[in-house]
Amino acid sequence: DKELLCGLTIRKSLRSGGRAWMTMPKDMSHVVSTIQAEAMESFDFFLSHTWSTNGKWKVLSLLMQTGWPYAVIYGILAVGISTVLCLHDLFPMPWCFKDRQGAVLLPLGCWVSISSLVGLLLGLFISPYFPCFNGRPGRCFIDMVSIDQSDPEKIEEGIYGIGGFLSVSRELQVLWSPPYLSRLWCVFELAAYRKANPSGKITLTPLYVEQILTMMIIGLYVVLGCYWVANALNLSGLSTVVYVVAMIPACIPLHLMRRNLAESKHKLLSDLKDFDIKQVHCLDDFDRSFIHSAIIKWYGSREAFTDFVRGPLRDELLKDSPSSLTYIPLGYAILLGFVCCSMSWEYMVSYMKAGSSTTWIASYLVGTILAYNLVWTVLALRGALYLCDRLARRSPTCLDYLKTALCWISYAFGKCRER
Repeated sequence: DKELLCGLTIRKSLRSGGRAWMTMPKDMSHVVSTIQAEAMESFDFFLSHTWSTNGKWKVLSLLMQTGWPYAVIYGILAVGISTVLCLHDLFPMPWCFKDRQGAVLLPLGCWVSISSLVGLLLGLFISPYFPCFNGRPGRCFIDMVSIDQSDPEKIEEGIYGIGGFLSVSRELQVLWSPPYLSRLWCVFELAAYRKANPSGKITLTPLYVEQILTMMIIGLYVVLGCYWVANALNLSGLSTVVYVVAMIPACIPLHLMRRNLAESKHKLLSDLKDFDIKQVHCLDDFDRSFIHSAIIKWYGSREAFTDFVRGPLRDELLKDSPSSLTYIPLGYAILLGFVCCSMSWEYMVSYMKAGSSTTWIASYLVGTILAYNLVWTVLALRGALYLCDRLARRSPTCLDYLKTALCWISYAFGKCRER
Protein backbone atom coordinates (compact mmCIF):
# COMPACT_ATOMS: atom_id res chain seq x y z
CA ASP A 1 0.00 0.00 0.00
CA LYS A 2 1.75 3.16 -1.22
CA GLU A 3 -0.22 5.23 1.26
CA LEU A 4 1.95 3.67 3.97
CA LEU A 5 5.16 4.99 2.36
CA CYS A 6 6.05 7.74 4.81
CA GLY A 7 9.45 8.80 5.99
CA LEU A 8 11.74 11.57 7.08
CA THR A 9 15.14 12.87 6.12
CA ILE A 10 17.97 11.90 8.44
CA ARG A 11 18.58 15.57 9.24
CA LYS A 12 14.99 16.21 10.26
CA SER A 13 15.06 13.17 12.54
CA LEU A 14 17.99 14.77 14.38
CA ARG A 15 16.27 18.07 15.06
CA SER A 16 15.01 19.04 18.50
CA GLY A 17 17.91 17.18 20.07
CA GLY A 18 17.12 13.95 18.25
CA ARG A 19 13.82 13.42 20.08
CA ALA A 20 12.69 10.94 17.47
CA TRP A 21 15.54 8.64 18.49
CA MET A 22 15.28 9.29 22.22
CA THR A 23 11.59 8.41 22.44
CA MET A 24 10.39 4.83 22.64
CA PRO A 25 7.74 3.88 20.03
CA LYS A 26 4.98 3.59 22.64
CA ASP A 27 5.58 7.23 23.60
CA MET A 28 5.88 8.64 20.08
CA SER A 29 2.34 10.03 20.15
CA HIS A 30 3.65 12.74 22.52
CA VAL A 31 6.12 14.12 19.97
CA VAL A 32 4.18 13.84 16.69
CA SER A 33 3.50 17.56 16.79
CA THR A 34 7.20 18.29 16.28
CA ILE A 35 8.14 15.27 14.15
CA GLN A 36 5.87 14.71 11.16
CA ALA A 37 6.47 11.98 8.60
CA GLU A 38 6.22 12.94 4.93
CA ALA A 39 4.70 10.94 2.07
CA MET A 40 7.38 9.44 -0.17
CA GLU A 41 7.59 7.18 -3.22
CA SER A 42 10.89 5.58 -2.24
CA PHE A 43 13.64 5.77 0.38
CA ASP A 44 17.33 6.49 0.12
CA PHE A 45 17.91 4.62 3.36
CA PHE A 46 16.13 2.09 5.50
CA LEU A 47 17.63 2.58 8.96
CA SER A 48 17.74 -0.73 10.80
CA HIS A 49 18.42 -0.62 14.55
CA THR A 50 17.40 -2.12 17.85
CA TRP A 51 15.45 -0.26 20.50
CA SER A 52 17.40 -1.99 23.25
CA THR A 53 20.28 0.41 22.51
CA ASN A 54 20.12 3.91 23.98
CA GLY A 55 19.00 6.47 21.40
CA LYS A 56 21.77 8.92 22.31
CA TRP A 57 24.36 6.70 20.60
CA LYS A 58 22.30 6.63 17.40
CA VAL A 59 21.94 10.42 17.50
CA LEU A 60 25.70 10.80 18.03
CA SER A 61 26.48 8.44 15.14
CA LEU A 62 24.10 10.05 12.64
CA LEU A 63 25.02 13.57 13.77
CA MET A 64 28.72 12.90 13.20
CA GLN A 65 28.10 11.18 9.85
CA THR A 66 26.03 14.02 8.44
CA GLY A 67 27.32 17.04 10.39
CA TRP A 68 31.12 16.83 10.41
CA PRO A 69 31.52 19.21 7.39
CA TYR A 70 29.56 21.93 9.21
CA ALA A 71 31.56 21.29 12.38
CA VAL A 72 34.82 21.90 10.47
CA ILE A 73 33.48 24.95 8.60
CA TYR A 74 32.09 26.67 11.69
CA GLY A 75 35.24 25.76 13.61
CA ILE A 76 37.42 27.40 10.94
CA LEU A 77 35.19 30.50 10.95
CA ALA A 78 35.38 30.74 14.74
CA VAL A 79 39.18 30.38 14.70
CA GLY A 80 39.46 33.02 11.97
CA ILE A 81 37.30 35.51 13.86
CA SER A 82 39.13 35.00 17.15
CA THR A 83 42.48 35.39 15.35
CA VAL A 84 41.46 38.77 13.94
CA LEU A 85 40.11 39.93 17.31
CA CYS A 86 43.34 38.91 19.07
CA LEU A 87 45.57 40.64 16.53
CA HIS A 88 43.54 43.86 16.90
CA ASP A 89 43.70 43.74 20.72
CA LEU A 90 39.96 43.18 21.06
CA PHE A 91 40.64 39.90 22.87
CA PRO A 92 43.29 40.12 25.64
CA MET A 93 46.34 37.84 25.61
CA PRO A 94 47.39 38.14 29.28
CA TRP A 95 49.73 35.16 29.50
CA CYS A 96 53.15 34.67 27.93
CA PHE A 97 55.51 31.85 27.04
CA LYS A 98 59.12 31.54 25.92
CA ASP A 99 59.96 30.80 22.33
CA ARG A 100 61.84 27.59 21.49
CA GLN A 101 65.19 29.26 22.07
CA GLY A 102 63.99 30.48 25.45
CA ALA A 103 65.14 34.00 24.65
CA VAL A 104 61.90 35.89 23.96
CA LEU A 105 58.60 36.06 25.84
CA LEU A 106 55.61 35.88 23.52
CA PRO A 107 52.01 36.88 24.35
CA LEU A 108 49.62 33.96 24.79
CA GLY A 109 45.83 33.81 24.75
CA CYS A 110 43.26 31.04 24.99
CA TRP A 111 40.63 32.39 22.62
CA VAL A 112 41.56 30.40 19.52
CA SER A 113 41.37 27.09 21.37
CA ILE A 114 38.08 27.95 23.04
CA SER A 115 36.52 29.30 19.85
CA SER A 116 37.55 26.18 17.91
CA LEU A 117 35.63 23.99 20.36
CA VAL A 118 32.62 26.33 20.40
CA GLY A 119 32.58 26.51 16.60
CA LEU A 120 32.89 22.75 16.26
CA LEU A 121 29.99 22.08 18.64
CA LEU A 122 27.85 24.84 17.12
CA GLY A 123 28.37 23.54 13.59
CA LEU A 124 27.57 20.00 14.68
CA PHE A 125 24.37 20.88 16.54
CA ILE A 126 22.92 23.20 13.87
CA SER A 127 23.83 20.90 10.95
CA PRO A 128 20.40 19.16 11.00
CA TYR A 129 18.84 22.49 9.98
CA PHE A 130 21.02 22.90 6.88
CA PRO A 131 21.12 20.98 3.57
CA CYS A 132 23.36 17.96 3.11
CA PHE A 133 26.69 18.59 1.38
CA ASN A 134 26.33 15.71 -1.07
CA GLY A 135 23.08 17.14 -2.43
CA ARG A 136 21.00 14.09 -1.54
CA PRO A 137 18.04 14.72 0.77
CA GLY A 138 18.61 11.43 2.61
CA ARG A 139 14.99 10.29 2.61
CA CYS A 140 14.77 7.38 5.01
CA PHE A 141 12.46 4.91 6.64
CA ILE A 142 12.59 5.22 10.42
CA ASP A 143 10.23 2.78 12.08
CA MET A 144 9.03 4.99 14.94
CA VAL A 145 8.19 7.86 12.56
CA SER A 146 7.27 6.08 9.32
CA ILE A 147 4.71 3.89 11.11
CA ASP A 148 1.98 5.69 13.08
CA GLN A 149 2.66 4.56 16.63
CA SER A 150 -0.65 5.92 17.96
CA ASP A 151 -2.82 3.62 15.82
CA PRO A 152 -2.63 -0.16 16.53
CA GLU A 153 -4.02 -0.98 13.09
CA LYS A 154 -1.40 1.18 11.37
CA ILE A 155 1.29 -0.48 13.47
CA GLU A 156 0.14 -3.92 12.35
CA GLU A 157 -0.09 -2.83 8.70
CA GLY A 158 3.38 -1.33 8.88
CA ILE A 159 4.97 -4.35 10.53
CA TYR A 160 3.59 -6.88 8.09
CA GLY A 161 4.19 -4.58 5.13
CA ILE A 162 7.85 -4.13 5.95
CA GLY A 163 8.86 -6.06 2.84
CA GLY A 164 7.32 -3.31 0.73
CA PHE A 165 9.31 -0.63 2.56
CA LEU A 166 12.50 -2.61 2.02
CA SER A 167 11.83 -3.17 -1.68
CA VAL A 168 11.76 0.60 -2.39
CA SER A 169 14.81 1.41 -0.26
CA ARG A 170 18.03 2.05 -2.17
CA GLU A 171 20.19 1.13 0.82
CA LEU A 172 19.77 -0.71 4.11
CA GLN A 173 21.90 1.04 6.72
CA VAL A 174 22.50 -1.08 9.80
CA LEU A 175 23.12 0.99 12.93
CA TRP A 176 24.93 -1.86 14.65
CA SER A 177 25.20 -2.14 18.42
CA PRO A 178 26.04 -5.24 20.50
CA PRO A 179 22.39 -6.43 20.95
CA TYR A 180 21.56 -6.05 17.22
CA LEU A 181 21.94 -9.65 16.00
CA SER A 182 20.17 -10.99 19.09
CA ARG A 183 16.89 -9.30 18.07
CA LEU A 184 14.69 -11.28 15.71
CA TRP A 185 13.11 -8.28 13.99
CA CYS A 186 16.55 -6.89 13.15
CA VAL A 187 17.59 -10.23 11.67
CA PHE A 188 14.31 -10.34 9.77
CA GLU A 189 15.03 -6.96 8.17
CA LEU A 190 18.38 -8.27 6.92
CA ALA A 191 16.77 -11.42 5.55
CA ALA A 192 13.85 -9.61 3.95
CA TYR A 193 15.96 -6.86 2.35
CA ARG A 194 18.20 -9.26 0.47
CA LYS A 195 15.12 -11.08 -0.91
CA ALA A 196 12.95 -8.01 -1.54
CA ASN A 197 15.79 -5.94 -3.01
CA PRO A 198 18.52 -8.25 -4.39
CA SER A 199 20.45 -5.38 -6.00
CA GLY A 200 20.17 -3.05 -3.00
CA LYS A 201 23.16 -2.08 -0.89
CA ILE A 202 23.60 -3.12 2.74
CA THR A 203 25.88 -0.82 4.74
CA LEU A 204 27.15 -1.62 8.20
CA THR A 205 27.71 1.46 10.39
CA PRO A 206 28.76 0.38 13.90
CA LEU A 207 27.81 2.94 16.54
CA TYR A 208 31.17 2.47 18.26
CA VAL A 209 32.99 4.31 15.43
CA GLU A 210 31.56 7.70 16.41
CA GLN A 211 32.04 6.90 20.10
CA ILE A 212 35.73 6.34 19.39
CA LEU A 213 35.87 9.60 17.43
CA THR A 214 34.30 11.50 20.33
CA MET A 215 36.80 9.98 22.77
CA MET A 216 39.67 10.98 20.50
CA ILE A 217 38.45 14.58 20.21
CA ILE A 218 38.00 14.88 23.98
CA GLY A 219 41.44 13.36 24.54
CA LEU A 220 43.10 15.77 22.10
CA TYR A 221 41.51 18.84 23.71
CA VAL A 222 42.52 17.64 27.19
CA VAL A 223 46.12 16.84 26.18
CA LEU A 224 46.66 20.03 24.20
CA GLY A 225 44.90 22.03 26.91
CA CYS A 226 47.30 20.67 29.54
CA TYR A 227 50.23 21.58 27.31
CA TRP A 228 48.82 25.10 26.96
CA VAL A 229 48.68 25.41 30.76
CA ALA A 230 52.32 24.31 30.95
CA ASN A 231 53.30 27.01 28.46
CA ALA A 232 51.24 29.64 30.29
CA LEU A 233 53.13 28.74 33.48
CA ASN A 234 56.45 29.14 31.62
CA LEU A 235 57.37 25.48 31.95
CA SER A 236 58.15 25.14 28.26
CA GLY A 237 61.88 24.82 29.03
CA LEU A 238 61.09 21.25 30.09
CA SER A 239 59.35 20.69 26.78
CA THR A 240 59.52 16.89 26.51
CA VAL A 241 58.80 16.23 30.18
CA VAL A 242 55.88 18.66 30.19
CA TYR A 243 54.47 17.15 27.03
CA VAL A 244 54.61 13.62 28.50
CA VAL A 245 52.89 14.80 31.68
CA ALA A 246 50.28 16.66 29.62
CA MET A 247 49.44 13.43 27.80
CA ILE A 248 48.70 11.46 30.98
CA PRO A 249 44.95 12.34 30.86
CA ALA A 250 44.83 10.55 27.48
CA CYS A 251 45.01 7.27 29.42
CA ILE A 252 41.32 7.58 30.29
CA PRO A 253 39.90 7.70 26.73
CA LEU A 254 42.47 5.11 25.61
CA HIS A 255 41.35 2.76 28.38
CA LEU A 256 37.69 3.23 27.49
CA MET A 257 38.41 2.66 23.81
CA ARG A 258 40.39 -0.48 24.49
CA ARG A 259 38.04 -2.10 27.00
CA ASN A 260 34.62 -1.05 25.75
CA LEU A 261 34.72 0.10 22.15
CA ALA A 262 37.33 -2.32 20.85
CA GLU A 263 35.38 -5.12 22.50
CA SER A 264 32.29 -4.00 20.60
CA LYS A 265 34.20 -4.43 17.35
CA HIS A 266 35.26 -7.95 18.30
CA LYS A 267 31.70 -8.79 19.34
CA LEU A 268 30.49 -7.63 15.93
CA LEU A 269 32.89 -9.99 14.17
CA SER A 270 32.10 -12.92 16.48
CA ASP A 271 28.32 -12.36 16.25
CA LEU A 272 28.46 -12.61 12.47
CA LYS A 273 30.82 -15.59 12.51
CA ASP A 274 28.87 -17.57 15.16
CA PHE A 275 25.34 -16.42 14.30
CA ASP A 276 22.57 -18.89 15.11
CA ILE A 277 18.96 -17.96 14.51
CA LYS A 278 17.88 -20.35 17.28
CA GLN A 279 19.59 -18.03 19.78
CA VAL A 280 17.83 -14.87 18.56
CA HIS A 281 15.20 -13.39 20.90
CA CYS A 282 11.64 -12.24 20.28
CA LEU A 283 9.13 -11.40 23.01
CA ASP A 284 6.01 -12.08 20.95
CA ASP A 285 5.31 -15.72 20.05
CA PHE A 286 3.19 -14.72 17.05
CA ASP A 287 5.96 -12.49 15.67
CA ARG A 288 8.48 -15.30 16.17
CA SER A 289 6.30 -17.76 14.27
CA PHE A 290 5.66 -15.24 11.48
CA ILE A 291 9.35 -14.38 11.01
CA HIS A 292 10.56 -17.99 11.15
CA SER A 293 7.93 -18.99 8.58
CA ALA A 294 9.04 -16.21 6.24
CA ILE A 295 12.72 -17.12 6.61
CA ILE A 296 12.02 -20.80 5.89
CA LYS A 297 10.00 -19.78 2.82
CA TRP A 298 12.79 -17.54 1.49
CA TYR A 299 15.88 -19.56 2.40
CA GLY A 300 14.58 -23.16 2.58
CA SER A 301 15.35 -23.70 6.27
CA ARG A 302 16.56 -21.90 9.37
CA GLU A 303 19.91 -23.66 9.05
CA ALA A 304 20.29 -22.35 5.49
CA PHE A 305 19.63 -18.81 6.69
CA THR A 306 22.17 -19.23 9.50
CA ASP A 307 24.75 -20.27 6.88
CA PHE A 308 23.77 -17.26 4.75
CA VAL A 309 24.42 -14.84 7.63
CA ARG A 310 27.73 -16.49 8.56
CA GLY A 311 28.93 -16.58 4.96
CA PRO A 312 27.69 -14.31 2.12
CA LEU A 313 26.02 -11.71 4.34
CA ARG A 314 29.03 -11.45 6.65
CA ASP A 315 31.36 -11.00 3.67
CA GLU A 316 29.08 -8.33 2.20
CA LEU A 317 28.73 -6.39 5.45
CA LEU A 318 32.46 -6.34 6.16
CA LYS A 319 33.61 -5.71 2.59
CA ASP A 320 33.08 -1.93 2.55
CA SER A 321 32.66 -1.28 6.25
CA PRO A 322 35.09 -0.07 8.91
CA SER A 323 35.60 -3.58 10.32
CA SER A 324 39.07 -2.57 11.48
CA LEU A 325 39.27 -0.33 14.52
CA THR A 326 42.21 1.51 12.95
CA TYR A 327 40.09 2.69 10.02
CA ILE A 328 39.50 6.44 10.22
CA PRO A 329 37.14 7.76 7.49
CA LEU A 330 38.46 10.77 5.59
CA GLY A 331 35.85 13.11 7.03
CA TYR A 332 36.71 12.11 10.58
CA ALA A 333 40.44 12.43 9.86
CA ILE A 334 39.77 16.00 8.68
CA LEU A 335 37.83 16.69 11.89
CA LEU A 336 40.67 15.35 14.05
CA GLY A 337 43.19 17.31 12.00
CA PHE A 338 41.21 20.49 12.57
CA VAL A 339 41.28 19.98 16.34
CA CYS A 340 45.06 19.50 16.36
CA CYS A 341 45.74 22.42 14.01
CA SER A 342 43.40 24.82 15.79
CA MET A 343 45.13 24.26 19.13
CA SER A 344 48.53 24.93 17.52
CA TRP A 345 47.13 28.01 15.78
CA GLU A 346 46.97 29.59 19.24
CA TYR A 347 50.77 29.82 19.15
CA MET A 348 50.74 31.01 15.53
CA VAL A 349 48.69 33.99 16.69
CA SER A 350 51.32 34.62 19.38
CA TYR A 351 54.11 34.66 16.78
CA MET A 352 52.13 37.01 14.52
CA LYS A 353 51.29 39.26 17.45
CA ALA A 354 54.97 39.45 18.40
CA GLY A 355 55.93 40.44 14.85
CA SER A 356 57.90 37.30 13.98
CA SER A 357 59.41 37.12 10.51
CA THR A 358 57.48 35.74 7.56
CA THR A 359 60.06 32.96 7.21
CA TRP A 360 59.57 31.84 10.80
CA ILE A 361 55.78 31.94 10.54
CA ALA A 362 55.89 29.93 7.29
CA SER A 363 58.20 27.33 8.80
CA TYR A 364 55.96 27.01 11.86
CA LEU A 365 52.91 26.61 9.63
CA VAL A 366 54.46 23.87 7.50
CA GLY A 367 56.60 22.08 10.08
CA THR A 368 54.50 22.26 13.25
CA ILE A 369 50.89 22.75 12.21
CA LEU A 370 50.71 20.76 8.98
CA ALA A 371 53.45 18.11 9.27
CA TYR A 372 53.36 17.47 13.00
CA ASN A 373 49.86 18.28 14.21
CA LEU A 374 47.95 17.25 11.10
CA VAL A 375 49.88 14.26 9.71
CA TRP A 376 51.88 12.85 12.58
CA THR A 377 49.16 13.14 15.22
CA VAL A 378 46.66 11.21 13.07
CA LEU A 379 49.29 8.52 12.45
CA ALA A 380 50.10 8.32 16.17
CA LEU A 381 46.40 7.98 17.00
CA ARG A 382 46.05 5.24 14.43
CA GLY A 383 48.96 3.36 15.99
CA ALA A 384 47.41 3.66 19.45
CA LEU A 385 44.07 2.44 18.08
CA TYR A 386 45.80 -0.53 16.48
CA LEU A 387 47.13 -1.56 19.88
CA CYS A 388 43.70 -0.97 21.46
CA ASP A 389 42.31 -3.36 18.87
CA ARG A 390 44.98 -6.03 19.37
CA LEU A 391 44.83 -5.80 23.17
CA ALA A 392 41.06 -5.61 23.50
CA ARG A 393 40.57 -8.92 25.30
CA ARG A 394 40.03 -8.42 29.03
CA SER A 395 42.64 -9.67 31.48
CA PRO A 396 43.13 -9.62 35.26
CA THR A 397 43.01 -6.07 36.62
CA CYS A 398 46.75 -5.34 36.80
CA LEU A 399 47.47 -6.78 33.37
CA ASP A 400 44.46 -4.93 31.98
CA TYR A 401 45.88 -1.57 33.08
CA LEU A 402 49.30 -2.52 31.76
CA LYS A 403 47.74 -3.03 28.33
CA THR A 404 46.29 0.46 28.45
CA ALA A 405 49.66 1.81 29.56
CA LEU A 406 51.26 0.16 26.53
CA CYS A 407 48.76 1.88 24.22
CA TRP A 408 49.47 5.20 25.92
CA ILE A 409 53.26 4.75 25.73
CA SER A 410 53.06 4.05 21.99
CA TYR A 411 51.10 7.27 21.45
CA ALA A 412 53.23 9.38 23.81
CA PHE A 413 56.50 8.04 22.37
CA GLY A 414 55.41 8.78 18.83
CA LYS A 415 54.38 12.33 19.70
CA CYS A 416 57.49 13.14 21.77
CA ARG A 417 59.87 11.52 19.29
CA GLU A 418 58.60 13.78 16.54
CA ARG A 419 58.85 16.86 18.75
